[in-house]
Amino acid sequence: MKEMSELNRYRFRHSHNFEMGMRQILGDKAYHTSDYAAIPKESKKVMLKATKKLSKRIDEIITMDERLRERLLSDIESLEKEIRSIDKSCNEMDIIGIFFSILSRLLGYDWIDGEIHRTPVYFQTRAQERLNYQYGKTWERGEEELQKIDLILERYGFVKLLKEKGREINEIARVLNISDYAVRQILKSHASERIKELRNQGLNATEIYCNLRDEGLYDDWMNLLTPPL
Repeated sequence: MKEMSELNRYRFRHSHNFEMGMRQILGDKAYHTSDYAAIPKESKKVMLKATKKLSKRIDEIITMDERLRERLLSDIESLEKEIRSIDKSCNEMDIIGIFFSILSRLLGYDWIDGEIHRTPVYFQTRAQERLNYQYGKTWERGEEELQKIDLILERYGFVKLLKEKGREINEIARVLNISDYAVRQILKSHASERIKELRNQGLNATEIYCNLRDEGLYDDWMNLLTPPL
């Protein structure tokens, strides 16, 4: 039992990809579930909510192809079974196999012969097109915010490096053409290291700012933006 416990500590860990997958299906209800990936009991709850919603969606949209509907629902049922036992057995490969089966059916594969047996057709309503456009614009603004974040982090790294080499604050300020106050703000910031971690996890600007607020580091980060840099 102890050996399985140690194995589970390796298998279950923080996962940004887990959260992104769950949020794709559950939206904001799955926000911050990256931490749940390290807790089997909680991750199972989230995944089963997702499979329930997927089953409902399959029932709603696949009405003219009974075999496809039956096969997909069967795959979801198998997936739920594996999810329920995920903390009791090393069944990752079973889960991956089922996911590939679901994905292949949605792309037109069937009958395990490697051939295309259906031609999927995806389209958007006008309302969906407008929403897609709005999300795209929001994403563009998010990319601009990420560039700003990366600029500050780059400056933070340079200031830290010069300080470690024994440079005085006024010297660093002259090199970077910023104020002494700005250098001090950068050096005492607790947010910068945390943001580096969040960037490495692939989070977007909104997600980074939400994490900073939750962790009480948002004001610290804003102080870096306040000085004339």
